[in-house]
Amino acid sequence: MGLVEVVKGEQTSEEIFQQGVRFVTSLGKTPVKVHKDIPGFVMNRIFSAAFRECLDLVSDGVVSPQDIDLGMRLGYGWNVGPFEIADNAGLDTFVRVGESMHALGEDQLVSKSDLIQRMVDRGHLGKKAGQGFYKYGEDGKKIQGEDG
Repeated sequence: MGLVEVVKGEQTSEEIFQQGVRFVTSLGKTPVKVHKDIPGFVMNRIFSAAFRECLDLVSDGVVSPQDIDLGMRLGYGWNVGPFEIADNAGLDTFVRVGESMHALGEDQLVSKSDLIQRMVDRGHLGKKAGQGFYKYGEDGKKIQGEDG
């Protein structure tokens, strides 16, 4: 991944914060300067808010995961769609992150849907289990035309 969030904690001096920014740059990465430590940092919160809406739309029968992924790739230039990202990360991971955000009082980042929990309960953990929102072959590649 080409970006790294550099987070300034409450007691982090500006000098140390800037050292972190320079260090990340020296690694050939692009720093995103986060001036306040918040749960989930910045990029995860933005993705969580978008994914919450995507998941609710699928749960409500408005659209399929596949069409959302297609729309985000073609309409917004994402390399992969949000449900492909979820399958890659592991749906059980998404459940744990949702539980953590809820425990921290960040409910606006958590879907009202229990769709992912039901999938996890059935053993559909995403790519690592061969099935999530998509089906995957033993080589870990998505099987075209096979939705979870």
